[in-house]
Amino acid sequence: MATLRRLATYLAPYPWWIVFLIVGMLVGLAGELALPFVLRLVVDKGIAAGSMPVVLRYTGMLALIA
Repeated sequence: MATLRRLATYLAPYPWWIVFLIVGMLVGLAGELALPFVLRLVVDKGIAAGSMPVVLRYTGMLALIA
């Protein structure tokens, strides 16, 4: 418990950095969770339907997320 108190005193001058860190971690987590969903769209709507433009569009989305 003393270690956490000491850590809190070091981090106290930087509250906005902590907020940015947490928001960044949540954005990264959302991106990681979105990858399987977009990959499912590539397979179901693109490859299964034989539509190359759809495959390229969703693959581009995958590249942006990753």
